[in-house]
Amino acid sequence: MNHYHSQALFLQPSDNYHGFFSLARSAGAASLRLQLKPAFEACKEIGLTPECFSLQLQHPEDLELIEHPAICIAGKIYTRGQERNRQSQAMAQLALLARLKSRKTPLICIYSNHMEDTEPASRELHRDFLKFADHVVFPCRAIKNKCIDWIPEIKHYSVIVDPCQVKYSPFNVKKTSEIDAIWFGHDSNLIFMASILKDLKRSAIVKRKKINLTILTGEQGLNMFSDLINEVHDESRLKIRKVKWIHDQQPMQLQEELSKATFCLIPSDPNNTNKAFASHNRMVDAISAGCITIASPIKSYLELSKIALVGQNIVELLHVADEQRERLSIKYSNSREKILEAFSPKQNQLSWKHCIQKTLAMQE
Repeated sequence: MNHYHSQALFLQPSDNYHGFFSLARSAGAASLRLQLKPAFEACKEIGLTPECFSLQLQHPEDLELIEHPAICIAGKIYTRGQERNRQSQAMAQLALLARLKSRKTPLICIYSNHMEDTEPASRELHRDFLKFADHVVFPCRAIKNKCIDWIPEIKHYSVIVDPCQVKYSPFNVKKTSEIDAIWFGHDSNLIFMASILKDLKRSAIVKRKKINLTILTGEQGLNMFSDLINEVHDESRLKIRKVKWIHDQQPMQLQEELSKATFCLIPSDPNNTNKAFASHNRMVDAISAGCITIASPIKSYLELSKIALVGQNIVELLHVADEQRERLSIKYSNSREKILEAFSPKQNQLSWKHCIQKTLAMQE
């Protein structure tokens, strides 16, 4: 088998690189760590040579670098900026898709954000990729069901849940005089935490119990909500500690910050189509780290409600969790390992290996 017939081409659009580039040089986004890297390693295990590729319209000559890859795996395909730029980016990705289809290269698409209600260039680009894909990989059942409602032509797909990134740690059973909580996530999710900060502070005053809250996110998010955070911050009631997310220190930084907390808050909006179909990954990491986790009732979180508190009123549930800390810690400790088995890195690797082999076999 020559190089190109053993090549696994990973489409990873990048603003910084064009043509072939190292996966290690790509930005440390969650989708990269949770989806592309495991698929990358699975390709190596079955004898393929994985290589990352980014096509930019300013460098159309890079299209000639594509020869006859054995398979192509498309990560997050995005369009950014002004409408004209978005359309140009979409054209570049579609040219690449056409080249791959003319080479009869089997295509696996990873679909982790629902794009039906986004702007036209991005929506239509995803629709084209999904319709042309030989296999679609979803990180949870919720987004799989929503996507297939949108594009019923999808026939071959897998649900490969995101792997847990952090080590198991015991829950903190002992009750303390203060509440130590954490919120972590992408900048785009911080708005949900920001919306309950004033209620959180009021609850600390009413319950006469100080809350120490760590907010771990990107610098942009911290800057965007700095005025609100500074306004509600109170050393004696709601003490907020801002921590900048460092991409090249994951998951070590996440593990360390989770280890300092007893509770993890994951507010969201089940009516927001961009968030309602999110995967389990944040909840899985928090529970693995030994945090009693309180989350909004989106579908993926409801699937884990036996080992977390899931409901509409995050602030109220935090105080319930604090009052029942010992009971909940024991309950979750007894159930956690069996329920989270499906999210183990080993199981994730096996699922990717099976998916890639199955897609290759369909072409023979």
